[in-house]
Amino acid sequence: MAEPTAIQVILDLNGWQVLACLFKTLTYGSSLACSGGVFFLAWFSSKLACTEAQTIKRFILCMTGSAITFSLIRIALINGMLSGELSEMFNLNMTKVVLNSSEGTSTCLRLAGLIAIAILCRSRMQTIERRFAVCGAIIVSTSFAWVGHTNEVIEKYGGSLFPEGLLILHLIAVSLWLGSLWPLRILTYGDDPVRVAAIIHRFGQLITVVVALLIVAGLSLLWMIVGQPDALFFSAYGQLAVVKIIWVALLLTIAMINKFWLTPLLINGNSNTMTQLRYSINAEIAIAGIILLVTACFTTLVGPAE
Repeated sequence: MAEPTAIQVILDLNGWQVLACLFKTLTYGSSLACSGGVFFLAWFSSKLACTEAQTIKRFILCMTGSAITFSLIRIALINGMLSGELSEMFNLNMTKVVLNSSEGTSTCLRLAGLIAIAILCRSRMQTIERRFAVCGAIIVSTSFAWVGHTNEVIEKYGGSLFPEGLLILHLIAVSLWLGSLWPLRILTYGDDPVRVAAIIHRFGQLITVVVALLIVAGLSLLWMIVGQPDALFFSAYGQLAVVKIIWVALLLTIAMINKFWLTPLLINGNSNTMTQLRYSINAEIAIAGIILLVTACFTTLVGPAE
C-alpha cells in the first residue's frame, strides 16, 4: 500500500485527532513561552525597567497557568482517544494507564517545573530564585523529549542516547528563541528606544548562537529519523517536516530584518521604529504558532517512513 501524503492525512482527520493536535500546539506554545520568558528575565533582568520586569513576570505566570491547564486537558483527550468514548475522558483507570506511560512521565515533569516557576515568580526573583526558575524552565522545555519519535531512533542506533541529546538541545534552543518573542514585544512599548535597542542588539548576538544550535540539532535529528532523502518528499512525515522547514526559513528571514535593519535604526534613536519592530515581532509570533501546529501534527498523526 502506498504511503499516504500529508494532504491525505490532514483530510482524513477525525475529531479526536483535531483536538489532539490543537491542544498539543497550545501545550507546546504556552510551555515554551513560559520557559522562554524565564530565560529572558534571567538574561536581562539588570537591564529591564521595573515595570517591564513585572509585566514579563505576569506574562510568565499567565503562560504557566495555561500550560498546566492544557497539559491536564491533553491527558483527558488521550483517555478519550484510547477509548473512543467521550465519557471515558475522565476515567480514573484510563488516567492511571496514561500516567504510567512516557506521556505521563513527560506531563508530570512539566507540571513540576511549571509549579516551581509559578512559585518562584511570585517572589522577588533575586539571583538565587532566578537560578532555580531557570532550572524549572529547562525541565519544562525538555519535558517533551520523553515522548515522540526519538525513542524509535534510539532503538535504531542500538540504544544510543545521542538523538535524545539532540532533541533536548533543540527544545532548549526553541524555548530560548521563540519564548523570548513576547518579552521583546513588551519592550517595544518603552519610551527609551536607545536602551531597548541595546537589549535587542544583545539579544540578537546571543540568539545567533542559539539559532545555529537549533538548526544543526534539528536537521541532524530529522536526518536520523527519516533515514533517507526520499522520505522527505514521499512520506507524510517528511512532507510535514519540509513544510516546517519552510516556515522556519521565513521566521529566520524576519529575524534577520529585525537584526540588520530595524535594530540599527533603534540604536540611532529612531522612536518610530518601535512600532515597526512590534509589527515584525507580531509576525514572528504568528509564524511560530504555525510552526508549532505543524510540529504537533507530524508528531501526533504520522511516524517516520520505514
